[in-house]
Amino acid sequence: MLHVYFKRLDDFDAILTEDTYRICPTRWFNHQGGINYVSGELEQQIIKDIDKAVAIAPGVFKNDLSQIFTAEDLSGTSKALILANNEPDIYVNGDYLGENGYPWLLKMAEDKDIYLRAGNIMLFRTDFPAHIINDDSYITVWREFVEKGVKFAK
Repeated sequence: MLHVYFKRLDDFDAILTEDTYRICPTRWFNHQGGINYVSGELEQQIIKDIDKAVAIAPGVFKNDLSQIFTAEDLSGTSKALILANNEPDIYVNGDYLGENGYPWLLKMAEDKDIYLRAGNIMLFRTDFPAHIINDDSYITVWREFVEKGVKFAK
């Protein structure tokens, strides 16, 4: 299930604490061990889709242009998705997700609880179930997500 907390300002509060929220998933990834997660099958699929790259060695990737780079150079979208998949009960900052990451977020939420802070109305453009933490409600269609976003992310 996707659990969404709409909050425009990107700071800590009673729900988003230093222990439960990653304000900057890219910094967390680079400095707190995100590289340890890039070898999973789902992570490899995410990296191939988002960054157009494949692993050629642990933590080393090659993209479609034959450029070689390290895990630290992965996109913010890939890093945020990898964090969401591997850190249970941690809120990921949705501002680091590009639209190309939304399908992956919804796919992961089919099998596990994914927590997301949304500072804006994300353009999923598809119906999906989600738990809106702000009012402890459940939605099933994107239009409801947009309505909740307008209400809470102001």
